[in-house]
Amino acid sequence: MLPDRIKTQRLQLRPFVLQDVPDVLAYAGDLEYARYQSGPWPFRQQEAEAFVGDLVARDRAIRPTWAITRDGVVSGIVVLSFEPGSSVAWLGYGLGKALWGKGFAQEAVRAVLGPAFDGVHQLERIGARTDSRNVRSRRLLQKLGFLPDTVVPPTEFVRGERVRAAIYRLLREEWKSGTDHGEMRLTA
Repeated sequence: MLPDRIKTQRLQLRPFVLQDVPDVLAYAGDLEYARYQSGPWPFRQQEAEAFVGDLVARDRAIRPTWAITRDGVVSGIVVLSFEPGSSVAWLGYGLGKALWGKGFAQEAVRAVLGPAFDGVHQLERIGARTDSRNVRSRRLLQKLGFLPDTVVPPTEFVRGERVRAAIYRLLREEWKSGTDHGEMRLTA
């Protein structure tokens, strides 16, 4: 089981609670944030309540999810989805526009990758899927040591536009061979 709470130099990652709805609505309701997201748009109070309710109800053993918080404000999300009976997990993440370009997404995702590989012994591979047009997301994955795996033909629609997904992968041995995974503290 992965830790519920992870503290980094500048962030705290913790489980979502229902009181996070206003913060989630503030960052996820921004059109620039939602540009590459496949969720509902416009993202209103009703969608935020349903989204946070789903996050709170998730089984953390299968799909651990963390709220990225800075100064007590929820500004993003990191999620791992474990494939049952498999050695594979899928990474998802998002960060509100106010924190873009400052290394916060990298810090938050890195803080989850270490405990995942260290604490889930059968885990051998973490995959990530991003919109191929999302240069920031692709760059983030590469900085974290993910390698391009494939580009999927355009089969999805995001905001009415047909898009390609870029698939990345990070193997346990690639993570372990990395030199700087950043400082973090795990708390109960």
